[in-house]
Amino acid sequence: MELSKMESSISLHENLEVNSKNAAAVALEIKALRKDIDQIDETIGLSLAQRHFLSQKVQLLKNKIGQNSFSPEREAQIVTRLKLLFPMIPQNSVEKIYTEIFNWMRPKP
Repeated sequence: MELSKMESSISLHENLEVNSKNAAAVALEIKALRKDIDQIDETIGLSLAQRHFLSQKVQLLKNKIGQNSFSPEREAQIVTRLKLLFPMIPQNSVEKIYTEIFNWMRPKP
């Protein structure tokens, strides 16, 4: 779903009044939304695992040609690109999330 459609959907649901007649419908919608969130979490986990695998391959190849596998310039480029791609995510959150990802994926001594 496109982000603009998601935002419109959220706005519609914010104005929904919950009463005894629609409480069951709201509970069902919550359940469905949580299922969607769980699927997204699984996708994020899988994507992180794939990213880690690819990062390890890059590290091995760089080691073969004698290059340092740590590249702060590359990390800065990634964060800048993602900030531009996802302006709806707070900029400092993008930095914090990717700092954690980079720390996890860097080679350990």
